[in-house]
Amino acid sequence: MMLTSIITVNFNQPVVTIAFLNSIKDKLRQEDIEVILVDNGSAENHENDFKAIYPNLTYIYSEVNLGFA
Repeated sequence: MMLTSIITVNFNQPVVTIAFLNSIKDKLRQEDIEVILVDNGSAENHENDFKAIYPNLTYIYSEVNLGFA
């Protein structure tokens, strides 16, 4: 089985990130997908909200916004 990794960035846009995670959950088999979310210095930590949708999410929080690259 091939594992696909999806890496995404959140910065003060939890509603958009939640919609993205719901889309992945609804369309892809979670067993085949690794989701890594980098929270890039957001004002609020939404880790629990994100993991409520996608429990196997790898969540990385950065204290400062380091950019998108």
